[in-house]
Amino acid sequence: MVDKIKPEFIFRRYLQNDLRKVDFPFFFQASVRFILDLGIWIDPEVYKRLPIFEPIAYRDQKSQYPVDRRGQANTSSALLIDDNSYVKNFAQGKIVSSNKISYYDGKALNNGFWACHIWDKIGPTMRLSNEDNTLFTFIPNIVWLPKEFSRLSDIPGSPIKDILKQLSLNLYSNLKMGKPALQTIVDASWDKLLENPHNQIIPTKSLPSIDDYNLLKIPNSTIDKKIIRHEDFSEALIDHGRGLPITTRWRQRMTTYGGMIDQIDTNAAFNLGTWLERYLNALP
Repeated sequence: MVDKIKPEFIFRRYLQNDLRKVDFPFFFQASVRFILDLGIWIDPEVYKRLPIFEPIAYRDQKSQYPVDRRGQANTSSALLIDDNSYVKNFAQGKIVSSNKISYYDGKALNNGFWACHIWDKIGPTMRLSNEDNTLFTFIPNIVWLPKEFSRLSDIPGSPIKDILKQLSLNLYSNLKMGKPALQTIVDASWDKLLENPHNQIIPTKSLPSIDDYNLLKIPNSTIDKKIIRHEDFSEALIDHGRGLPITTRWRQRMTTYGGMIDQIDTNAAFNLGTWLERYLNALP
């Protein structure tokens, strides 16, 4: 059967497979402009309030195979298994503020965007950053790109990832947390991301100001719900880690653990629960 032309693939495939080969300088220039202008970032004010918005989740590449385990716990680590849904849901329907892209400004983020992790492989072992719960939803590690352009960041040898790293550092790295304890946690996440060097593609003086970023506004109510949810998780994990029985109340509340919190390794539960408690106590 002859393949059909799919309109949603035309522009991306043209850029990636054709223009890149016949006119790389223009491909590079256009790609940089698209990333600079069309990327959507979480508002730095949200970063200062909740820098890791799902601190006990990680991405499992096989989260849906052979069975769907999304939202369940890894019984060895106590971490919640995800495919990227937590990242997508945090942003879905939230309002974008933009001084640069008139079509973005004041509109809600909807389908057609991909949440991209900026740092793929980190450290000497080149492990995946999204498999680390302190990096999976660490706000500086995520940008939303239109689907047509998101694949540009995955081209082998492409400088786009380095540009995204520069943009993230420019937007977030100099911001200070309100409490020293939170700053320590955030610094640890940054240290992991920056363990391997990256190329400086854009001259420092040419990096955009914060007013030139498209910013995703997350309501305080969304943040408050996240915090309350994780306070419940922390208490339940610590109780289980101490060998206390899981009450009916907790079993009902732990639906995102697949009703299996009592199957988690007790040491892992206690360690994760106490770390989560420290993180929550450090929030402003």
